[in-house]
Amino acid sequence: MEHLTHLRRRRASTTLRSTPAQLEEIAERTGYGSVYSFSTAFRRWSWE
Repeated sequence: MEHLTHLRRRRASTTLRSTPAQLEEIAERTGYGSVYSFSTAFRRWSWE
């Protein structure tokens, strides 16, 4: 599970930096069911 989280985090960071994609699209690309879930996870990663 930790490996999957790491991959999602890496993909999200890369996508945020390299494309003008909307958060909805980034959440979907990284396997999150909603922007809320994605943003919650991203905030948690940011504090690590």
